[in-house]
Amino acid sequence: MEKTYIPGITAKITIPTSDCIKKYCEMKSLGVNFIKAPAYSHRGLSADFIDAFGNECSILEERNYQSSYAFCDEIR
Repeated sequence: MEKTYIPGITAKITIPTSDCIKKYCEMKSLGVNFIKAPAYSHRGLSADFIDAFGNECSILEERNYQSSYAFCDEIR
């Protein structure tokens, strides 16, 4: 299948990772220009960049904050 680039059409691409900080450092050392450094959101830890075709991309380490809260309740 041949991929076609259509000017003005972009997509939001989410790339799952088990370690956002490690992946961010690896990609940054390879020259990826991030538009947002790793930060926490409701979905987990993520960092954003624009790929060579202008697509907005995000690496995401999903985190279940509900299970974290349960853990915190256990240690109180």
